[in-house]
Amino acid sequence: MRPPRGRVTSAPWQSVLTLLPYLSPVAPRLMRQARLVGVQRVSPDEAAEIGRVIGLPRTELDALPTLPDGVTLWCTERDRQYVMTQPTDAEVGLLGVARRMD
Repeated sequence: MRPPRGRVTSAPWQSVLTLLPYLSPVAPRLMRQARLVGVQRVSPDEAAEIGRVIGLPRTELDALPTLPDGVTLWCTERDRQYVMTQPTDAEVGLLGVARRMD
């Protein structure tokens, strides 16, 4: 999986979001270049690779395979924060219950 080539470039006050459904060969490079990386529940092998690439401490590395639905670990170069999202009733009514497609 690769982001589209040349279709999107960031400019001042503009963000580019790249979603990776799995760790492809280009994922480490994309994660190293990103200013913000969000990680949901991943396999232990993927957690080890992500931890190596972005320098996660052991406690957070061990937590990645056990994260519940709706929880994401957001990482910058200096900070890390777990964030839990919950849909509103209107979102559930319109879109249905959020679920992972593992």
